[in-house]
Amino acid sequence: MTEYFVDLGSKNITIYKKDAGLILKEPSIVVISNHKKRVTLVASGSKAQSLIGNTTIDQQIVYPIKCGAIYHPKGAVLLLKSLIDKSLKQNYFTKSKFEVIVGISCGLTLTERKQVEEVFIATGASKITLIESVCAVNQSIGGSNCIIDFGGEKTEVAIVTPKGIIAGCTVDICGDSINQLIMDYLADKYRVMVQYFTTERLKKVVANLLKDDLTTVTVNGRGLVDKEPKSVKLTAREIKEAILPAIDKICGVVEKVLFMIPENLGEEIYRKGIYVCGGAGKLVGLADYLQAKLLMKINLIEDIDNCCCIGGASYFYNKELLNEMLNISFKR
Repeated sequence: MTEYFVDLGSKNITIYKKDAGLILKEPSIVVISNHKKRVTLVASGSKAQSLIGNTTIDQQIVYPIKCGAIYHPKGAVLLLKSLIDKSLKQNYFTKSKFEVIVGISCGLTLTERKQVEEVFIATGASKITLIESVCAVNQSIGGSNCIIDFGGEKTEVAIVTPKGIIAGCTVDICGDSINQLIMDYLADKYRVMVQYFTTERLKKVVANLLKDDLTTVTVNGRGLVDKEPKSVKLTAREIKEAILPAIDKICGVVEKVLFMIPENLGEEIYRKGIYVCGGAGKLVGLADYLQAKLLMKINLIEDIDNCCCIGGASYFYNKELLNEMLNISFKR
């Protein structure tokens, strides 16, 4: 029986295969065709991403997962089935059985969790187990911890033990929020409208939380009024000014969650500090800024992008712990 851990991200799907390791990481995007009212898959993952701007009139670009929840069920089934089939190397005549443990947002409702299960059933999974992603991340650290998971469309803050979440919160402040703040800043101060991919590049290449970065970058966009091409000089300090409100709001959330730490865990968590993961966690200077703001040690988790899958894969070999955490039974 093939077993997978799937990190169900809004931006990327990451798959870990038991005894094989990380085998796949693809953008959470599909291109589908609605020809004659029949929905069929044109491309998924990176291939679908390469078709943006080059689709035909009967093709549609779909982002099936938003804020960790299933937004487009049919698109989600087509995406996940194509990725899993690729790893199984199966075809119509050779159907392999497989089980999945799925890392999900701790903020999903019961209805949203059921929808995730239904999608994986439709992909052909014979058994589906849902666990919160922060619990999987915690497995890659060990013990009890405070974790901040900076995602593309959400940020999760949680106090986690090997037996589950003690306290936690999911907020819509994330990588996309940072992009939007940069766009708003350019619109408000310079009256320039820029594309999403421009702000994504600025965030990855220029944005930081350092104190005295004097870097300057030229940003190309269009005037808000005349729609004519326009270029402006933007400094790293200005970008920091634009994105700090989002970071400060997350700090406020962390402080509230820290107040919920039980007395028996307080010493361990305050001694170890806060652990940070997720794509937006790679923002330069973030750890130092959080440490100064929260007055706690900040640890960037090793393999910050894939620690959820790496930690979650440990459940393949310790199903007794998973059984205890979720109160479910497994067959050996």
